Amino acid sequence: MIRLDHLASTPVHPEVMAAMRPWLEGGRHGNPSHLHQAGLEAAEVLRDARAAVAALVGAEPEEVIFTSSGTEAANMALCGLAWKDNALPLAASRAEHPAVLETARFLQRQGHPLHLIPVDGAGRIEPGRVAAVAGRGLLAVHAGNHDSGALQDVEALARAAHAEDARVFCDASTSGGWIPLDMRRQEIDLLSLSPHRFFGPQGIGVLVVRRGLELEPLIHGGRQEGGRRAGTESVALAAGAAAACKLARQHGADWARQAAARRDRLWGQLRAAIPGIHLHGPEPGPERDPRHLAVGIEGVEGEALMLLLDLRGVAVTAASGCLSGEEKYSSVLRSMGVPEPLVRGTILMSTSPGQPAAEMDQAASIIAQAVAKLRDL
Repeated sequence: MIRLDHLASTPVHPEVMAAMRPWLEGGRHGNPSHLHQAGLEAAEVLRDARAAVAALVGAEPEEVIFTSSGTEAANMALCGLAWKDNALPLAASRAEHPAVLETARFLQRQGHPLHLIPVDGAGRIEPGRVAAVAGRGLLAVHAGNHDSGALQDVEALARAAHAEDARVFCDASTSGGWIPLDMRRQEIDLLSLSPHRFFGPQGIGVLVVRRGLELEPLIHGGRQEGGRRAGTESVALAAGAAAACKLARQHGADWARQAAARRDRLWGQLRAAIPGIHLHGPEPGPERDPRHLAVGIEGVEGEALMLLLDLRGVAVTAASGCLSGEEKYSSVLRSMGVPEPLVRGTILMSTSPGQPAAEMDQAASIIAQAVAKLRDL
């Protein structure tokens, strides 16, 4: 199977597995809230993990909160601030991930004003649009987009929001680990990460909250995570997240270059082999996630193509957010003004630095043959 769906999740790196193994095989199992030796060892792992996350994103270790996922982190950021201020206005782009948009709409139903900011044809947000809607509220913006591949100018957006006395939450769950992030330089107040997107384990997410910013907890109980999230932490997953962050800090730029080279090779082959194929989002380059390739193909349905490719040994995804009704097609692409036939004819692909370059040629040939077959039906 040729995997072209690395944006959704990545294999666990051997160094990540090695960091987790002692906490999974029974040799080490302390509760980090306890003061005996086993508990202190576990607490030390958590301290190391916070330091590793902080080093990756330009933050302080005490600002790091471990969650169960990037989705929980997004919920914690939005709800945690909104529940501290019942009048807090919210602003987000129309291209945000459902973890952000659906949470914002949930808060809107609770009475919080919500302003949705349009994006341009490449899926990017104009900083000038932020000032009109972000005043004294919370701006939620992604670092990299899951459907279009667009990388936002988070620093410019944050500067525009702060000029209006707003706070900024950056959802970096899609592109974190693959692009440079620096919360201090980029003026980000809250930031989420998903380590499983950069060779870490599934089941753990991260929310980084600027010192002095208070959140209402989503989960109540004990005083774990500095009283911000109750429940015993998973030491094994934290160890894995730490290892992934260290690897990303050391190798992320090389990973990105290698993945981009494979993505560009794949796109070149597809563009040459398939008439009527259209790139969604920015052209490959500094404004696009280095792994990401989203295309709309005339005369085919994306889901049908995805299923046929799966049978032929190539894993891609269609632009689907759920399994039924009109919502299964990408609202992000629609917000960019993509024509409906191309929205429905979209497949998403993403590469990995470890893939043989020859696989890109093989995948492109299989995709072109599958498109021809579907067009002949």
